[in-house]
Order: sequence, then C-alpha cells, then structure tokens
Amino acid sequence: MRWLLAPLLALFWLTASGASALAGEPEIWYLPIMQPDWRDLLSDTGPWQDVANNISVIGIPSWWLQSAPDSDILLVFNFAKNNHIKLELETAVIIRGTTAACGQNDEGYSYLTAIAAQIAVIDRLQLHFDILTMDEPVWNGTYDPGPNSCHFSIPDLVGQVAPIVNMFVARNPDLRLVEIEPVPAVTNFPDWRDSLSNFRALLARQTGKLIRDIQSDTGWDNPSWKQPLQDLRTFAHQQNMGLGFYMYGGSYPTSSAQWVSQAVQHMEAAEGVLGIIPEQAIFTSWSPFPQTNLPETSPTTLTSLIKSYLRDRTRIVAEFMGQGVQGRLTSVEGKPIANATVNGYVPGVDFGQPLPTTVTPGIVPANAVYGLIGYRLNIECSCAGMNDILVGTLTYQETQGGTQSYNWANIAHGNYGGVIYDSEWVGGVQVSRVIANPTVFVPQNSTFFPVTPGAQFNFTVPASTIGGEGWYGHAMVLFFDQNHNGVAGAVFVVPDSGRRLMSTATTAADGTFALPRLPRVGPGSAPVTVEFPGDGTYRAVTWSPLR
Repeated sequence: MRWLLAPLLALFWLTASGASALAGEPEIWYLPIMQPDWRDLLSDTGPWQDVANNISVIGIPSWWLQSAPDSDILLVFNFAKNNHIKLELETAVIIRGTTAACGQNDEGYSYLTAIAAQIAVIDRLQLHFDILTMDEPVWNGTYDPGPNSCHFSIPDLVGQVAPIVNMFVARNPDLRLVEIEPVPAVTNFPDWRDSLSNFRALLARQTGKLIRDIQSDTGWDNPSWKQPLQDLRTFAHQQNMGLGFYMYGGSYPTSSAQWVSQAVQHMEAAEGVLGIIPEQAIFTSWSPFPQTNLPETSPTTLTSLIKSYLRDRTRIVAEFMGQGVQGRLTSVEGKPIANATVNGYVPGVDFGQPLPTTVTPGIVPANAVYGLIGYRLNIECSCAGMNDILVGTLTYQETQGGTQSYNWANIAHGNYGGVIYDSEWVGGVQVSRVIANPTVFVPQNSTFFPVTPGAQFNFTVPASTIGGEGWYGHAMVLFFDQNHNGVAGAVFVVPDSGRRLMSTATTAADGTFALPRLPRVGPGSAPVTVEFPGDGTYRAVTWSPLR
C-alpha cells in the first residue's frame, strides 16, 4: 500500500462479512480520498446512496487514527455503529529499529512509539475494530531489493510482526487478519508461495490468528500483471483464503476522468477478460486523481467507479462455427441480453487504417525550459516482455498559454544491440517498427526542445503492435530546467497493444449472436476475442478460446 502518497487525511472504507467468502459477489472495500466532500459520505442523504447501500465496513489507516481529531474519529465510528457497519484498521506491522540501517523506508515498518500512539487512541476512545490489515509485510520485510529492506528470513519476520499483531488482538480478540502484498513483485521470486504460506503458519502460532485474506496491490501499469494475479488467486484459494485486489487507475493518468476510465479498464480486464472474480473489490487512489469522492453520478469521482463496478456481471458462451463464431450473451444468472453489440477482434494492427492514437493533455511545469519526448521498452517501467511494436510520429503541441510544438519520428533500419529497427506502412503512413525481446532495453529520446512554462499541451502518441506483442514500456514527455536538470511533471502513456475489428453482431431476443468472420487461432498465438463492451446496466465481458 502507498498510504504516504495519499492526500493528507483519508478514510478507508470497505466491505466485508464477518468471514472471508469464497463464493458469491465480492465485498466492496472503499478507501475514499480526503477532499472537502468526505463528511458527506457519512450523511444518510449524501449523493452516493446506490454505492452506500453496498458498503458494510468502514476502515481507517493507522496514520489517520494517530493524527485526526477525536471528533472526526468518533464521527466515523458513530456512523458505523448506527448503520451496523464493521470497522477496519490498516497499519505497518514490522518493527522499525531506531539505529539499524534496515527498515528505514516508509513502507511496511512502524516505530513502536507509533504503534503505542495508535493503541492509546483505541484505549482512550474505546474503539472496536473488526479487521486488521497488514501493509505488505513479506514484500517489505523479506523481498524488497531496496537498500533499506531488512531482508528478514520468514521466522525472523514473524518475530518482528507478531508482537504488534498481538497488541491489537489483545484489544479486539475477534479481529479478522488480512495481508496486502504487491503483484507482480512478490510473485517474481521463485519461492514466494512457500514464503507466504510459512509466514501465515508461523504468525498463526504466535498470535492465534490465521490470515483470512490476501490482497494484491496490483501493478496495473506493468503489462506482466495478468499471470501473477491468476497465480495469486490460485494460491489464495488453495490456502482457503479470500483474494482481494485494488480497482485502481494507475500512475499515468493526468485527469480524474482518465483515471476513472483506466480503473474501469483494469477491473474489466481482470474480471471480464481473465475471469478473476475477487472476494474483495477494493477502491482507492494514492495518486492526485480522482480529486473528489462525490457524486456517484459523475464520471470523474471515486464513488462513480464503484457504481460502475456494481453493474450486473455478464457471460458469453461461444464456439467456432464455420468461418466465424456463434454464441450467447447473458447475465451471470442466465438472463438473456437482447439488442446488445458484440464485436470480434484479432490482436494487432490494421495496416489499412491509421495507427490507434492516444492524446494526453498536460501542463508544463512552472520551472521547465526544455522538453524531451521518447519511448521506453523493457526499462524504466518495472516490466519486461516480447515487444514487436509500431510507433508513429510523437507530437508535443501547446494548446493554450504557449505556441511551442515539436514532432519526433525515429525511423531506422538495422540491428543495434540486439534490437531490430525497421519500418512499415500503416494507413498510408510510414511508421517505425521495433522488435525487442525481454532481455534488451530500448531507451529512445528526441533532442531537447523549448517549452513554455505553465502552458497547456497535448501529447499525441500513434502506436500499436504486430500481432499483440507489447507494449512493455511507455512513451513520455519529460521536462528540464535551464541547466537541463529534470523537473517534476512528466507525462507518460502506455499504448494499447492494438486489435483489429473483424466482425460485429447484435444479439437477438434470446441473447444469441453470430459473428460470420473470425479466424481460428491456435495455441502459441495471441487469441481472437469476442467482446461485449458493457453499458449502463451490464458489465463488459470477453470470450477467448484460449483463456
């Protein structure tokens, strides 16, 4: 978790039953941002009633418990009590030394004085918590490769964690214990399953509490998240634990609307494409966006994301017939969905059309004098994979408050350091093609160009892939001062891997459809997909023969 990156003062809202559920609809965990509208969340008439009716547990992070006025803390607890809502506390549970070099990072570690301060508030106000959530203990205490990680063995880590857990259990003996871990990160280590299961078993011996749920702080910006999240789901259910993950918009959006839109894409990719339905669906932001919690009817708020999630889940059953696919679209309960648009795609680029283009707005930092645009593959992204990408002319264009512009195309031919550079004609335009396997890095930069401090600009990125291989990386605009030192305010774009529409159909009254043109693709190739994009009532869903 990245609480220290969240806006000062935040409340942690979530849903949970008294026990983990390995079937049925997910619990809703809500961690609102602390903007001026937060107290409206505690009103019985606030503009979020559809969402509020699905929230059954309120939680607060430990730093807020330590710093908030008693009146605010009691406001939350009284609201919970009056509405029969459970309460949760998240805290860092590894004891931080006062002199040792390890544990001096901000993630996962607590001074005993901080824990004592939290306990003092609990005792003074006689607060009752139902759930204690541990902030990435195995990652921060054992695996984190950073210089401040303690790299504890699992037994030593448990020795650090158990005393803190026991302090909270002594006040609330019926606590439900939950663990957060980052994915992919923990799952990059070959022994992660043994480490997590041993941590759980040894902690239970020393506290009397089994970890009931494991929650993934998923790296949605890393294209490699899909298989690790599936692996964590399998592990959790083998251990009879619930799985949770954060429906998060990522680190790259530059507006509230874009953040919410990307969060929807992430949750639909996990649930609608991969079929990973968690036991807890968790909603929060530790980035600057979105900037408000309410109302739930606005596409730019955190509660609107939850409202989108609460739409009815859908299902596609399909099979290849002749040169295409026939199938049926229904709700998960089997209710047919009529008059819905269903599309069939193959991955990669349509050479007869222009490259898919992303236009991202931004504001030039006040101390910026120069800009630089470029792209990265397998570097500066915490990701690595097979890339066969297409990228057109990247464009920086000031739209208000300035007139500067810059275009950059990097068409080359040859093999340089194991990276193959070539070109293709796409939609009548010559674009660069770059092939890079997971072991090589591609850091491509333009020259410096002048920018106008404070100007609004658009960053335009035409990009796709050959057959769906990539992007493991991003395109970006970087900013620099007069001495060419980097300044904050960069804009990053992760291009879509691309897909080509092959066939479209409208469902009949019984939900059936026929896509007459969709090629069969066998193992080893990127699969074709049949997709229902969702609407105001129903969630999106994807069928793939190789899922």
